[in-house]
Amino acid sequence: MTDRSLSENNAFVDSDPLQAWAPSPRVATGLLTLLSIPVLLFGLDHYPVVNADEAFYHDVAWTMLETGDWWKVRTGPGEHVYDTFANAPLQYWARGVVIAGLGPGLFGMRILSALAGVLTVLLTYRLTLRMAGRSAAFIAGLLLLSNYAFVYIHSGRTGELETGVTLLLVGLAMSFTRALYDDRAGFWGHHLMLVALLAWKAPVLPIPLLAEGAAFALLPAARARIGDWLRTGLWVFPLALIWHGVQAWRMQAYLPKVVEAVGAQAGGASVADGMADRFVWYLERAWFGCWPQIALLPGALLALRQGFRDDRFCRADSIRVVGMLLVSVIIFYCAISKVGPWYWTHAYPFLALLLAVGMVELVRQGAESILAPMAFAMGLAFLPYIAPPLFSFDPFTESAIRLAMPLDLSGIGPLSPLASILLTALFLMGLTWAACQKSGAGPAWLTLGIGAVIFLSWLRVGGPLMDLRRLSPEHTLFVELMERRDRGLEPVFPIEVEPVHPWIAHYYFGHDYQIKSAPTRPGDPGPPFQRFRLVGPRSGVIPRSPVPAAQTPPVR
Repeated sequence: MTDRSLSENNAFVDSDPLQAWAPSPRVATGLLTLLSIPVLLFGLDHYPVVNADEAFYHDVAWTMLETGDWWKVRTGPGEHVYDTFANAPLQYWARGVVIAGLGPGLFGMRILSALAGVLTVLLTYRLTLRMAGRSAAFIAGLLLLSNYAFVYIHSGRTGELETGVTLLLVGLAMSFTRALYDDRAGFWGHHLMLVALLAWKAPVLPIPLLAEGAAFALLPAARARIGDWLRTGLWVFPLALIWHGVQAWRMQAYLPKVVEAVGAQAGGASVADGMADRFVWYLERAWFGCWPQIALLPGALLALRQGFRDDRFCRADSIRVVGMLLVSVIIFYCAISKVGPWYWTHAYPFLALLLAVGMVELVRQGAESILAPMAFAMGLAFLPYIAPPLFSFDPFTESAIRLAMPLDLSGIGPLSPLASILLTALFLMGLTWAACQKSGAGPAWLTLGIGAVIFLSWLRVGGPLMDLRRLSPEHTLFVELMERRDRGLEPVFPIEVEPVHPWIAHYYFGHDYQIKSAPTRPGDPGPPFQRFRLVGPRSGVIPRSPVPAAQTPPVR
């Protein structure tokens, strides 16, 4: 670390108004790790397959392990050309190693996502620590770990790609911002992470490239390192071609269809047309997923703006880069036509960091300025009246793409929600003005409000953890068949499977049984759900884990 970075570290530590309450880095890392165990790691095998994607990703890796062919993305006999270029190969290879060690159970399906979530929380803490000190770093870790969407919505507790992508993006932010302040820092690790991102989920590579391009254009400290960035990129670039180059040569005839599919994802029909409509669509789901933390955003942004004006941030360029990454995620997903409520997961560590830094700056400004505290009070006024269910919502009832995300609009007695929000905002703004301008209790009052929001976040995340045990019809049938096998009783074929997504059906039954489509019946939900029949056993399969899931929960 250079003398410049040492002096900057001392500067932001000395100006941290909550320093006395913040744990040391070693203690904070231990506390965040311990908190992550129940939130992200406990009971991963207690509930059945939630999303078809987690079954698909796990099943591809399982097929690779069964066949010994690690260069083809397949489920059963079918090869998936689009996913060969879009979501491969690192995550499949990593999943294959997990299946080889743990067996093809639900815990192994989800452990990579959960561990990536834990590491993302810890890296977010370290990234914030370097920028803004111990209290902001600890708040950022607490905010991310108690972010409902980050934990449940196609994220840490389900076996998809998003937390792995998010971990790589935070790592890229760490390596890039380090290069702004340490002349000895190179870009080898940074560019290897870019290659890893390409080999984990290729379509999202434009996100960091867009943010870094903006940094090179706008920040003199970044422009000074552009030569190193380009030279290292030329050396590392050939690694990016190993998988995708081999696959392009092997499947030349399919490349036009892949390009067409990418075009359809980027500009085809959508449930939300245009960037503005997609922004509103995502904002509604972010309010559901990030409530109550999202109410901190107005106060945080104004506090950050004032902090930049007053040159309060000794690593201001790093904070700007984080803001660029946040904006890049939003722009990227609002620009493409394909939408999913989980895509903004990649933005949540950067949102947590900016909220945390903004909240510490807000507390400091509580004795000096009134604009940001007023925006903070206005944000809090929305919480009681536009709110998701606090305890009664079950995030495991449905795939995230179809999961209802209700927001309860309510008011005070006969008043409308809007009138109630305005009345509450005036009341809270009055209290905030009195605390900040009259009594000198501004920092204490603001800290109390921040603590209340974090407490509500933890209550909301903790609700579903109280009882994770669930069964679905397909999982119930799977458990019954495994119990019969353990007792040496052969099933009587054919066996009908209730309507289910084909990828989920193949995960549960395709490796043990010959499976065929069955005719639909009146009342069936329709595509993509299908009925199936198990017509006989398969041979040469990998033995399943002995405890597939919880034994006696109610059917969902």
